Amino acid sequence: MSALTRLRNVVRSGGISAVAAKAVGVVADWHFDWRYGVDTNRPRQFDGLTIEAGDLQRAGYYEGSRTLALKRVLTPLAAEAARTQGTFVDVGCGKGKVLMAAAAAGFPTVRGIEFARELCELARENWQTFQSRSGVQAECTVIEADAAAYAIQPDEQVFFFFNPFEAGILRAVLDNIAASARATPRPITLVFALASQPYRQMIADHGVFAPVREQRAWGCQFTCYQ
Repeated sequence: MSALTRLRNVVRSGGISAVAAKAVGVVADWHFDWRYGVDTNRPRQFDGLTIEAGDLQRAGYYEGSRTLALKRVLTPLAAEAARTQGTFVDVGCGKGKVLMAAAAAGFPTVRGIEFARELCELARENWQTFQSRSGVQAECTVIEADAAAYAIQPDEQVFFFFNPFEAGILRAVLDNIAASARATPRPITLVFALASQPYRQMIADHGVFAPVREQRAWGCQFTCYQ
């Protein structure tokens, strides 16, 4: 999609104020990378990357989430998770930006699942640099794995999805989360950024997770399920 087309879509959906919010958000994203010495903004296709767990044909591409929007959405969730020491999981963590934002928001433990080896390595490098410059003391782990096959852990309570993979993989992930919640009862929250209508319908058809909150922050739409 061209930059001009994106701009037209933003104006149509939210007006000039949405354009201004998006512009401020872009500046904040680049400032985040500059401040912490990390690389999270540049999009990355999966072609040419090492994929040993999962199917390349069923994936999309890496695109960084918006820093200011993440802060707005994740901060109250982190306050809730801190009381139970719940772990935050970014399913398809890419370069690790959401993990850094979640840790900065207050999650004590953050975990990323990513199937591209080079992105896993970059996410770990980004975390080390971010932690040394920010002083954030959260525990972070990046796991190279196929999201559909990943074994959900009993401490994992908040799961983040940004424009997630295709429906078959997402359905398997939802099944795994639901099975884990039955085995170890606990509150579970799913956060979807920019979830399109097909994803919403698929989650509704899945029948386990119900929408509890819609939130728009800095030009980005988020839906939370529990």
